[in-house]
Amino acid sequence: MHKKYIVRLTNEERERLRSVIKKLKGSSQKVRRAQVLLKADADGPGWTDARIAEAFDCRTKTVENIRQRLVRDGFESALNGKQRESPPVSYTHLRAHENSLHLVCRLLLEKKKKKNKTTRHPNMLHYFMCSP
Repeated sequence: MHKKYIVRLTNEERERLRSVIKKLKGSSQKVRRAQVLLKADADGPGWTDARIAEAFDCRTKTVENIRQRLVRDGFESALNGKQRESPPVSYTHLRAHENSLHLVCRLLLEKKKKKNKTTRHPNMLHYFMCSP
């Protein structure tokens, strides 16, 4: 099958990829991207996407995406992956003061309120369920 995105690496890029693999420098994803790029190199082994995916235990689409990123965005982007525009948000700090009993009670109350919107005494349920 004719490939739309052909990987052609320079000698410097090949050496950098080999260095990443040899030293296991960076994340496991970065090492896998380096392995994929080396095997996909048209001037090197030139493996098929299916063979690369099988060898490195990933999907064929992953190999295709790495090829595409190299051609479209350049070597650094292909090796390091797509950078986040903003850091991930953590919500664990919002309820860090709750212990597991309070969490279960709160979730049960929310479920009860959703199920029966006309509850007369929602605090009574909380009292019986969450008191020691």
